Amino acid sequence: MKKIKLLADIYENALEYAKRNYKVETMNVDLNQSLPFKDISFNVVVMAEVLEHLPYPNITLSEIKRVLKTNGEFICNLPLAHHLKDRWQIIRGRKLLISGDPTHLQFFSYDDVQKLMSNFFNIEEIVILKGGILSNKFPKAFARNIAFRCI
Repeated sequence: MKKIKLLADIYENALEYAKRNYKVETMNVDLNQSLPFKDISFNVVVMAEVLEHLPYPNITLSEIKRVLKTNGEFICNLPLAHHLKDRWQIIRGRKLLISGDPTHLQFFSYDDVQKLMSNFFNIEEIVILKGGILSNKFPKAFARNIAFRCI
């Protein structure tokens, strides 16, 4: 069976770069609408730092669930906005550190991500990617970026 590697994105430059440098199929998609793929099409869907940019993440997650094969994996990462560093910024009357990117539409806490993912998937693993020494022991307070693997 032929394995197809597909990069789907809305950003044309990223698609062209991937096609040219990594020799993968590419497709322009809008994650706020139905995905242009058949049900149970993919073994794995990977999404890197995307959910926080979407106005309707529930639509996207529902579609990912639809296109994943039974026991397929969804691997994703995203920044968190409710860690102590951001809370300190607000107390000091400043903007959230994560809000330095005007395209962020969602500001997730650790609990928000778990609840959102649990609506669609079984969370198998959560990994702290950024947050310092204390983030592994106290992820809700110190984790700044997490990745998770769901089925």
